[in-house]
Amino acid sequence: CRLPMSTSVRLLQLLLLVGGCLRGTFTTGTPCPCGNEMLCEPLRTPPSAHEVFAFDPCPSMPCRAWAGIDWTAVTTICFCGFAPRELVCDAHRRGKRAVVLTGLMPEVANRSRIQEWIAGVLADARLNGTDGINLDIEGYGNYKQPVAQQPLTDMVAQISSAVRLQNPWAQVSMDGIFYPANRWWWTGYNWKALADSLDFLVPMMYDGLNADACSRGDCRLPPGYSRYAQSALPAHQQTVEQFARLGVPPSKLVMAVPWYGYSIPCSSQNRSLQCQLPVPWPSDPVGGWPCGSLPDPWCTPKQVPYRVIQRLLASPSAKWEYDPGSVTAFIEAENITGGRMQIWFDDAATLGVKARWLRSAGVRGIGMWTASSVNYSASRDGQEMWNALKMAVP
Repeated sequence: CRLPMSTSVRLLQLLLLVGGCLRGTFTTGTPCPCGNEMLCEPLRTPPSAHEVFAFDPCPSMPCRAWAGIDWTAVTTICFCGFAPRELVCDAHRRGKRAVVLTGLMPEVANRSRIQEWIAGVLADARLNGTDGINLDIEGYGNYKQPVAQQPLTDMVAQISSAVRLQNPWAQVSMDGIFYPANRWWWTGYNWKALADSLDFLVPMMYDGLNADACSRGDCRLPPGYSRYAQSALPAHQQTVEQFARLGVPPSKLVMAVPWYGYSIPCSSQNRSLQCQLPVPWPSDPVGGWPCGSLPDPWCTPKQVPYRVIQRLLASPSAKWEYDPGSVTAFIEAENITGGRMQIWFDDAATLGVKARWLRSAGVRGIGMWTASSVNYSASRDGQEMWNALKMAVP
């Protein structure tokens, strides 16, 4: 049941008035830690036309990654759940937006719960002086559990209106998926209607291993494509194309790339043979891995932070290899029991190729998961990763 528009607007205005902050007047009730009171308030400029969106630079405090951020590149810092006020102030001092990742699922049709959630989001923004939100509502509906699209569309429109009523300069984005035209997962999303309510979508172009399982939907891949590449260039190309077919232009897309890799366990110890998993890939893209009696750590691919890959690449025995079909790097390695594995990842070289293509396609920008994954003190790797992202924007 949808609220009449006039009722929805009155409820939103009441929420703002109760919070004491109608139309951008922010009252935190606590001293500003910045020295300059203006730095404790949101930026009063429109969202940027081009984005370099940095997810999760500070999973814990003290924030070790903060000093490694390239402030000439980044436009938005996205904190995951908690935004330290002193870091929000510092972002504002540099003219950069600070937003918070949030989500509400599966209660997208629970009207009273949505109102409580909106009130909490607005209160947090007032307290911390943040510049908007990134909605992370993943996996809503699949071919096994179909859901109606309208409840999610209504909820996103409602939170977007509320955030902008409180702060007219706020940025509101939402995370998306690769291959949005698929019919087998994330089925509860009307991508055009969602994009119309938002500043932009952030397709999460990672964790895309075994993308040829997309045969259930519209995911045709070129011959020679490796299923071990989680963020292949063809996947970027098809995702932008599919969003356009659904009515979402490239200017509404900020493509998020992985700053981590995957370890792939190999069934054969012979490095002259192609690496094959010890078990078959899942036949059901919504199902689990058929590990059987094999211990799971050596059965399935596992995420590897880029800082670990940096350390492995520094070894004299490491040999950087390249998969041209996906534009992805990989190295041979061993697990802790001495078993053979490959680690597939993106580095500055492969990210640069993808970033240049994204710019040529006219996307709004690029982001990464996560800014805290790199060891910035180890070498120039961190700066080179930022340099690669810069290639996606003018």
